[in-house]
Amino acid sequence: MWIVLTLAVAHGQGVEPERFNGQVMRPSSDAHTTLWTEGTAVAPDGYGTARLFVHYANGLVRWRGGQAQADRLVSDVFELDLLGAWHWRGLRLGAHLPIYGLTAGQGASTKPGLGDVAVDLKATILDGERDPLGAALMGRLLLPTASVSLPLGSSGTGWEAIGVIDRDLDPFLLAANIGIRDVPRAVIDDLVWNDQIFARIAGSYALSDRAGASVELGAQTNWASQLNPAGTAVELMGAGYGALSGDLVLRGGLSLGLSRSPGAPAVRLLAGLSWEPDPYPDGDLDGLLDRDDGCPSEAEDPDGYEDWDGCPDPEYTVQFTVRDPAGRALDALIVLDGADSQRLDAGDSYATLHPGLYRVVAQVDGYQPWTGELEVAAEQGQQLQIEVTPRLGGIRIWAVDTSG
Repeated sequence: MWIVLTLAVAHGQGVEPERFNGQVMRPSSDAHTTLWTEGTAVAPDGYGTARLFVHYANGLVRWRGGQAQADRLVSDVFELDLLGAWHWRGLRLGAHLPIYGLTAGQGASTKPGLGDVAVDLKATILDGERDPLGAALMGRLLLPTASVSLPLGSSGTGWEAIGVIDRDLDPFLLAANIGIRDVPRAVIDDLVWNDQIFARIAGSYALSDRAGASVELGAQTNWASQLNPAGTAVELMGAGYGALSGDLVLRGGLSLGLSRSPGAPAVRLLAGLSWEPDPYPDGDLDGLLDRDDGCPSEAEDPDGYEDWDGCPDPEYTVQFTVRDPAGRALDALIVLDGADSQRLDAGDSYATLHPGLYRVVAQVDGYQPWTGELEVAAEQGQQLQIEVTPRLGGIRIWAVDTSG
């Protein structure tokens, strides 16, 4: 219902000139260990995540004017951040929908409204899990969809181009972003808000496989600001995450503005939930991740035969028949060596084997050992007929006279 009300407000209000979006903080839609700073981690094709944050900022758009008077065009903001991400062939498509529930400031309206929607695309160049350094390029389209009257929305379309690098030093991760932002020009008093350069650096520590914390520093400056400190925003954030039951992860962060300038609030607080299913599950619970499992829906049978491929290995029954030259059946000791190693005692004529080539030795008392090869095919009911040759003996004759 809130979203319906928001869209109605957005439809009924026009966008006023000389507007700019002082809300420059957009949480990452897919970073694993950081809240704001983007990472380079990849995911399987078709993998998706969704995140919802409750977001509060105090003193979001503030600076001291020409007469050293403190101005707060945006003093308080309560918003919801809805984010989603989807992966395909090394690309990540992301979206961010900000919904303002309550805004306060000079000339503020308390009505809820929509913020500027953003759509982004990130391409991983180097996979940090396989390469010493992860690297990615990211582009973001900023759409002028805001419906609130405060400087929380731009008067026109903008874009960002971002370079992303990170280094995994398990359990630590270091990440850095640097980018440029092209937005419509706006002038308020001695502040010029136009194209910007920005950077973020972060360090995170994994407390366990399911929880961790990070420290992040973000800064931006307007090209036209030159030495005007009002155009440079710096913010320091501490964040953390912890996995709950199932696929839910609790995420949150607290930050302080280190400058009195638009975009760097006095205090910022975020808390929310994200739906993050395991990107590399073990669906058949055989100890092999699905990405390395040749048969992700069928469990491997750990029998020592090609257990690395994740597929169950069918076995086939072979009957061994041992006869002498006259066709009489004999009980034999049979030894098999190949894909499997088996020993059939005398009287046992059946073996269950994996496909492959085997060396066969059959032994019967009083007969010559038989040696040969057997190719076991992927079919049941195979037979091997073995004919053994009697062992040749010697006859000794003694001639004895009458005296012995």
